[in-house]
Amino acid sequence: MKIKLITPRFGGRHFWDLAGLAELLGRRANNLQLALPTVAALTPPEHEVVLVDDRFEDLGLDEPVDLVGVTGMTCYAPRAFAIADAFRARGVPVVMGGPHATLAPYETLEHVDAVVIGEAENVWPQLLEDFEAGRMKEVYRGVDARSDLTCRPPPRWGLVPATDYVFFGVEATRGCPFDCSFCSIKQIYGPAYRTRPVDDVLAEIAAAPGNQLFFTDDNLIGNKRFAKDLFTALDGADISWGCQMSINVGFMPDMLQRMKRAGCFFIFVGFETLDDDAVEAMGKKVNRLDYRQAIANIQGAGIHVVGSFIVGTDHDDPTTFARIADFVQLSRLSFVMVNILNSPPGTRLLADMEEQGRNRVYGYEELDGAHATVTHPTMSRDEIEAGFRWLYREVYGWDAMRERFTASLAEGTWQQNSMTLSARETVRIGAALVWSYLRPGDPARRRFFWAIVRRLGRRVNLDTVVNILLMARAFHDFAHALEPRPAPAGDPIVFRPEYMVPVDEQVIGRDGDTGVVRAIPRMPGPSDRTARATRDRATGR
Repeated sequence: MKIKLITPRFGGRHFWDLAGLAELLGRRANNLQLALPTVAALTPPEHEVVLVDDRFEDLGLDEPVDLVGVTGMTCYAPRAFAIADAFRARGVPVVMGGPHATLAPYETLEHVDAVVIGEAENVWPQLLEDFEAGRMKEVYRGVDARSDLTCRPPPRWGLVPATDYVFFGVEATRGCPFDCSFCSIKQIYGPAYRTRPVDDVLAEIAAAPGNQLFFTDDNLIGNKRFAKDLFTALDGADISWGCQMSINVGFMPDMLQRMKRAGCFFIFVGFETLDDDAVEAMGKKVNRLDYRQAIANIQGAGIHVVGSFIVGTDHDDPTTFARIADFVQLSRLSFVMVNILNSPPGTRLLADMEEQGRNRVYGYEELDGAHATVTHPTMSRDEIEAGFRWLYREVYGWDAMRERFTASLAEGTWQQNSMTLSARETVRIGAALVWSYLRPGDPARRRFFWAIVRRLGRRVNLDTVVNILLMARAFHDFAHALEPRPAPAGDPIVFRPEYMVPVDEQVIGRDGDTGVVRAIPRMPGPSDRTARATRDRATGR
């Protein structure tokens, strides 16, 4: 059986796409989501698997294939649905999993033949067996059969050209110890925080196609003993990696030193807000710690902090954007991510905002962190979105970045690992990077370049300088490409009540037929077309 697994593209720009970085490095995209290479690894070996990245590869709608699988977060759902509709119109059955299928299964089923709710490890092989027998169910509840992660195979990176991506994902844990009102992680992964065997993680890292890695875990220090064991085992590895962690890592000096020796390049930390009352409202008690001291401790260890903020909460006002910008400069925060508050399926915030009549989501693509989809008590949608764009441009201005980086590089020891490249690639990329800064037209850009290069020395190695120049250019370009969005048209989405209860409590898939009506009837097994294609391949026709 031939199975095509598709990662849908997103129609707009997002913080992590780093399009300019990928282009400069000669890669086709920044990274590939870890989900589908992992599903490919879970597929029994007798089946053929093809991975398709919709960002730069043709879908092959008319190629013979037996089953298509798609995944995606909520803001990717419109494109995922369009892909599913196109294949089903051609008689090809489609399955969808991932965050949106888990959190909004009813509408997903309008576009596909089956959904996987929750994790795939313990249900995907059964789904394939059922499909071949013509009895595939509408719903497979991986949420009721969560994996203990001890037998999860490494992703099938052999299906992915090594030169397509800058970063490759690694998973060491699942879950998060915290339960913030704006987050759906507890819904997707359940209340327990789980870890993989350290040796399995090391094997996955060794098998990765490159040495630039990102731990996809939502909080890599959720189990501190495990984290210490992992970082100790990675000591001296020729890799560079980033991760997501809670702010308390900034007060763990031993942990930071282990991370540094293991090749940590940056830590993504959700500061969320500078307002204490907003912290309490979000339920993120760990953020009661001193932000500036945490940043100083982490960056003093030679690890960049990517600080994340949410704007548009009830505690914000028009001065919030300038206060965040001032904080970023005073704290010397290396990189900044900003999201506008929204309330997607699976969050406690969704139920609260629906009850108050404050959700104004006109399309799932708006749930990308760049749209004000929650009505604010005092600020308009346009004011919030304009402040969001201003803040990005302010913190990623060349002079603002020069001020922060020259100060932080003057302290601590920065000895980072850069991408492993051939000699030819090194020359080509080095020349392109230098020219991108020194070409005529922007004196501030050139000032930034020389200020960073002059820091090169015993405490700041060349790889650190290269990493900063690459990342700063990518984020500057992203921030200055943000444009006002057209005013939304039509009526806002009405969220189903089922999307406001814990996934574990949803009855879908437990009580027989879902009652979902589709424009194209369900295909619980190979259609006539796909069955013919399978026979033709088997007979060489």
